[in-house]
Amino acid sequence: MKIAIIIDPWERDLINHLLFFVSFKRKVFRNIKNFVMEKDIDYVIVASYDNIPVDKIVLSIPNKKIFTTKLEDVLSIIREKDIKEIFMCGFAWDKCVKYRELGYLNLHKNTNVDILVKNDCVAHDEVYPKVPNRFFTPSENPDWRATPETGIFRYEP
Repeated sequence: MKIAIIIDPWERDLINHLLFFVSFKRKVFRNIKNFVMEKDIDYVIVASYDNIPVDKIVLSIPNKKIFTTKLEDVLSIIREKDIKEIFMCGFAWDKCVKYRELGYLNLHKNTNVDILVKNDCVAHDEVYPKVPNRFFTPSENPDWRATPETGIFRYEP
């Protein structure tokens, strides 16, 4: 079984709301939704920290969603459901996707499950003016190795 963890799937801010059809945030959420549906992900963990509302695109993902930010909840799901793969998705690659309670470093330290990423389902930052909008970059992340599937990388520190 497989799960996807979506870190900070927050409702669009004013800039992204006004630029809805060309918004990078919208594009990332659409990529996540399409990937989850195509990859037959069994559960989607929605990790919306700071009590910020979840974006409607993420809420429309038809898979079974579990709303939590607690590592113990996810570890319990991994054991109960015999999860073999975790796909990381969401925003702020170098911060939140890496360091949050459900970030890949904590998951790696506490599980022996494969941790993977689809490159166009993870963005470097969630705030429009801060950095250029860009996806996960394999060349900047030497602990992530390409798999035989296009655009999918495995965490192998």
